[in-house]
This record gives sequence, C-alpha cells and structure tokens, in this order.
Amino acid sequence: MSLNWVNSLDMLAKEGVLNYDAPAFVLGQPPRYTGSPSITTPVQPIADMPVMNKSQPQTDKFTPSNDKNYVKNPAWKKILFAAIAIAGIVLCRNKIANVFKKAKTSNLKKYLSSKCDKVIEFFKNIWTKIVNVFKKKK
Repeated sequence: MSLNWVNSLDMLAKEGVLNYDAPAFVLGQPPRYTGSPSITTPVQPIADMPVMNKSQPQTDKFTPSNDKNYVKNPAWKKILFAAIAIAGIVLCRNKIANVFKKAKTSNLKKYLSSKCDKVIEFFKNIWTKIVNVFKKKK
C-alpha cells in the first residue's frame, strides 16, 4: 500500500468524506473519477485489527522501573545537604528568633504592614533600576 498524500485523499473519497478527485484538483489535472470511487482497501479496518500490546495494564498505576540509569543520589550528597541546611538554620536562628519576638510583642497587623511596605518598596526600586538601564540617554 502506498503511503502518500494522493492515496490518503483517495481513501477519504472512497469512504465518502470527499466527493471529488482531490489530488487532481490540487494538481490542476482532469479528474480521474467523480463521487466515491470503488477502490479496494488492502488494509483491515481498525476495529478488526488484533491488539498488538497484550501487556497493557487494565488500570492506571505507577510502577517504578528497575532501570540502572535512573538517577539516585548517593548517601554522601544527602548528608552534605542536611549538614548545610542545619548549619544555615543554626547561623540564622538569632535572626529568626528576633523576627518572632517582634511579631509577638508588637501589633501583628502593624508589623506585617510595615514588612509588606518594605517588600513593595524593594521591588519598586528594582523596577526603576531596570527601567533606567534601558532608557535612552538624551
């Protein structure tokens, strides 16, 4: 069976989707047929084709593969990351404790609004710096 665009359009005409010789129309040639041609199909209909993959699961489920190329982090990387994370927490524990003390002692709404204002001001400053870089100098 030829797998080209002419054959595909002829099969569409055979099944009644097209009502004319589309390849002849595209190529500017006289039509070979009108209506639906009587072309025999050498291929079985899709519904009658046998199932090729019999190992297909009946339900969707995750099954981990036993592939040797799968990335697995060694224990030394996990220990190093844990050590760095713990060191960061230890070094910053005073700052973190001060933030929680300030939040408890002062009015929480006032404290959060002042922090939000600082964050907004930070992003405004960054935006103006970025815009100033791209402004044309006169």
